[in-house]
Amino acid sequence: MLEPQSQPRFVTTSRDGSRFAVLFQNRYLWFIDATSGAASRAPVAAQGQISGVTWTPNRLLIADYANRIVAYDPVKLTHQQTYRPSLTRWELAYYYVIAPLHAVFPKPRS
Repeated sequence: MLEPQSQPRFVTTSRDGSRFAVLFQNRYLWFIDATSGAASRAPVAAQGQISGVTWTPNRLLIADYANRIVAYDPVKLTHQQTYRPSLTRWELAYYYVIAPLHAVFPKPRS
């Protein structure tokens, strides 16, 4: 079983039919080889934050975090380009102030 604590969310096939990309509810992406059936976790960034995946004729596009799309070479899985709008002031405050403070300071126990 690939992700025993999660169910598949999306499945898509590469353009040449050689691989399946399976995205699970826990936002982890796996590749399954169509001929051998071998499965492996995709060697891409942001595992656990992925919200969508699709194949184009010359790219693998992965949506991760809130508003970012990362393009990979579909064969070598090397990073090609990242598409992301400029951060708003609220996003800047969250990523550079709130999130670090939340990570550093102790949290109340329940």
